[in-house]
Amino acid sequence: MKAQKTTKQTVGRTANRVLAILFALVLSGPSAFAQKFTSEFENFTLKKWGGTYVIFNFDSRHEVVPYLAVSESPLKIKKSGKGFLNPPSEIAGMSFALLSTPTKKHEVLIENLKPGTKYFVSVIGLRKDNGPIFFPLMNKKFTTRDRKLDIRFTKIEMLDDSDDLSPGEFRFGFFGYDGKLAKLINPDPIFNLKYGEVSIGSDDNLKINLAHTMTFNKESLRLDVTGAEDDDDTLTSAEKIAVFLTTGVIVPETLPRGGLAVGPHAGTGENSALEWATARQTFSFPNVTNIDSGNDPWQRETYRIKFALHANPNKVDLEVKIHGFIDVYYQ
Repeated sequence: MKAQKTTKQTVGRTANRVLAILFALVLSGPSAFAQKFTSEFENFTLKKWGGTYVIFNFDSRHEVVPYLAVSESPLKIKKSGKGFLNPPSEIAGMSFALLSTPTKKHEVLIENLKPGTKYFVSVIGLRKDNGPIFFPLMNKKFTTRDRKLDIRFTKIEMLDDSDDLSPGEFRFGFFGYDGKLAKLINPDPIFNLKYGEVSIGSDDNLKINLAHTMTFNKESLRLDVTGAEDDDDTLTSAEKIAVFLTTGVIVPETLPRGGLAVGPHAGTGENSALEWATARQTFSFPNVTNIDSGNDPWQRETYRIKFALHANPNKVDLEVKIHGFIDVYYQ
């Protein structure tokens, strides 16, 4: 009898401990359940993803309406199981089909994400009776694709070569900058292309083929193209313009190896040696799929931006347009 009583007491204490643990888990919220038990959601896969969107496929053990959130930081669930504790500023994307019918098969599209970024995704859900699912899928990781830019300069359209007697002798420098930084400071260029000395007169067009391809996940890109025309024979044209386009130093007649340091984004001006003008434009790449280029998100992510950079200064007679395009895609 004494042994039986001891056994019953041991079993009773064990049962009480189990109940206490379960009760503590309930009080600590659904995140604790997710750590201790199998998730309600299974077969979770990335069906397709790009730089600004992702499509998730997954199943649920019961018929539910899924509530999915994406964030750059780990997500935390409310104790009610019906939302996330993270502030809205931390939620990069969310899908909650209020009018959807509960089901066991799910496909969710999230758009307007940032390229080349690591995200966390979590899924909670509501049952038919509008009650929460206490076995969520927590903080799966994925990374969006990088944005690629294929930048091509295709034509120089000379509107005014500033030389009344003959075609101007030109060299051109092509520069790319982080658009956000370029508003604040004069940063070093991301890329720098040069086009050799050419003779081109007013109203002439010159076909060119300069290209630069790069990974670029920033918000905006500024393109600058500076054309410099030789007005003096103190140095050879190649010497003076090469110095200008390489170092940003304007070489006046009296200072053949020195001058005014102005950087590669030289703007517009003239002196006894050179006359120069800069065409400039900033291109934005919002983290929103381009709705004009296709019906599907992967089609909308691939598009072309055509440009005609126009240098039309008042300080000098030189006027030129630089034509080209930017192909945007994600890898």
